[in-house]
Amino acid sequence: MAIEPNVFYTVEQAAERMQLSVEMVKQLIRERRLRASVLGKSRAYRISGADILAFYDANATRPKEADHGQADR
Repeated sequence: MAIEPNVFYTVEQAAERMQLSVEMVKQLIRERRLRASVLGKSRAYRISGADILAFYDANATRPKEADHGQADR
């Protein structure tokens, strides 16, 4: 399922798109690893697609850089 940067998702919708459990998404929010907004008296979270994509970018593994001419040991 595509994640649209300019769309706000409920916790359930975000969990589905991220292929995580609802509880895991809530934990990421509590740990401040995933940014979310709280709406009104219902205290319901909304997560922007841009924040979901930023979470993925911040947690992506990066390829190891080449040694650039150093001999293998």
